[in-house]
Amino acid sequence: SDLKASVAELDIEISTAELARQDAEDKRCQEDIQRQQFEIEVQTQKTQVEAASSENQRLTQRLTQITDRCSALRERGEEVASKIQRVELKLAKTRAELEEKQARLQQTVEVASKVCPREDMVRSGALADLPVDVEMLNRELGRARANIAKQETRFGNVSVEELQYEIEKQERKFKKMEDEVKGVRRILDHLQGMVGARKALLMKTAQLVSKSVSHAFNHYMAQRGHTGKVKVYHDCGKLEMMLTMAGSSGPSGGSGGDPGRSRNRNIQVKNTKTLSGGERSYSTLAFTLALGQENESPFRAMDEFDVFMDAVNRRIGTQHLLEFARANPDIQFVYLTPQDVSMLDKELGEDGFVNVQRLKNATR
Repeated sequence: SDLKASVAELDIEISTAELARQDAEDKRCQEDIQRQQFEIEVQTQKTQVEAASSENQRLTQRLTQITDRCSALRERGEEVASKIQRVELKLAKTRAELEEKQARLQQTVEVASKVCPREDMVRSGALADLPVDVEMLNRELGRARANIAKQETRFGNVSVEELQYEIEKQERKFKKMEDEVKGVRRILDHLQGMVGARKALLMKTAQLVSKSVSHAFNHYMAQRGHTGKVKVYHDCGKLEMMLTMAGSSGPSGGSGGDPGRSRNRNIQVKNTKTLSGGERSYSTLAFTLALGQENESPFRAMDEFDVFMDAVNRRIGTQHLLEFARANPDIQFVYLTPQDVSMLDKELGEDGFVNVQRLKNATR
């Protein structure tokens, strides 16, 4: 009865552990879905930012053109206004001189009338009855008007009033375009802030995935008494693998070291190339299984996964692959090997989960 109770307790613990594992698996799946959603949102925000940047560039170019046009029209308006002002000043001065001379003429006529009466004289011409100074003034006014007409023709037959109206119209358009550019810049700044936040979240998710892969890799390496660690440098796209094989004195890095050093299990290994073929194959298999936990592909295929492995490593590696396949029943696994797989005969049960297809040797 004690044995049955122990078995029952173990069954309960196994069920609890299985539920915890299933919860962890569900949580990981939710994190994967969130990560994919974040990536999609980041890509969408990038597209919006690029579109906003293009629109901002177009509006900026248009704004620059309008600004240049307004500056040119303003300069032309100022030049014409300055000339008109000079002509008006000259005209006012001439009128003042005319009035002064007319007053002097009137005084002279009054003085002369006291001496003798005035005799009327007939003068030829349309302006014969006008003083000479008035004729000069009319000629000066005509030249001023001709100069104004010349300047209007020079600037495209545009009058001063039309020029002023065009300047005000361009200034209103400039103000409107400036407001649009400010609005686009606000949207662009907001989108860039959102993209930055999502990039930070994506980087955090990538770091969590890296830690998960490193933990799983160490778990599979520990099945043979080894330890392993995977470190990913996301900024430069580099992956570093550190191993400590059973019996060695320290960790081995994925780079550096002297490849020509003779392999000694009591000496620290500096390069994974100095490992045996079986150890490299098993390390590769462990790393592939660790990556498989973060991959959502419905099909997995491995060719000659047990190459260079001895019988013990082949048995343990094959067992890991079967355990991984049973833990992920929704995924189709295909394993190809030229080695003997008679060890799997006991896995060929009624459930049909494992199916072994043996091909005949090729005839030469």
